[in-house]
Amino acid sequence: SYSPAPAHTTTPPALPIEATPTATRTTIPEPSHTPSSPPTATPPPSPVPLVSGKALDLSLGWRLDANGHLSGVAVHGAGARRFYLGSLGRTVYAVGKQGNVAWRARTAGPVYALLPVLDGAVVVGDDAGYVTYLDAAGRQVWRSELGTRVTALEAAPAEAGAAIAGGWDERVTWIGANGE
Repeated sequence: SYSPAPAHTTTPPALPIEATPTATRTTIPEPSHTPSSPPTATPPPSPVPLVSGKALDLSLGWRLDANGHLSGVAVHGAGARRFYLGSLGRTVYAVGKQGNVAWRARTAGPVYALLPVLDGAVVVGDDAGYVTYLDAAGRQVWRSELGTRVTALEAAPAEAGAAIAGGWDERVTWIGANGE
């Protein structure tokens, strides 16, 4: 028959420690009772960054609360009116210079790669294995399935709107401007 363990237990006696031929004994020094000098305070960080000895006047112009961690940014060039942000929350944002969101588009998986292309469009690579072409209004023009997480996109030479995609399968894929 079953009987429960007693409500109290006793601690087993300590086992003797045996030295092995390769072990060495070390004596641990006793703590010192002599007061040590107090730690030196670390100077607080400078409230304003310095460049060439001159203070920069910095301020937060705007803030975007995105759906998930931001994973990438793509800009069309120095005179661009907007830039694109990719999110691990499966969203691409088109954001203006003043922080206004022009559009947002959902993707099949978390976004890992962005490539700005002609006329304000952007090509997006995601975790679900898709490369998607979004026009300047955020509408899907085409989508191509690679079958592996897309982690890199680069503009393909000699064909406007084409892309070279790389992923976890360690292959590089040429995708034409029409998605094929």
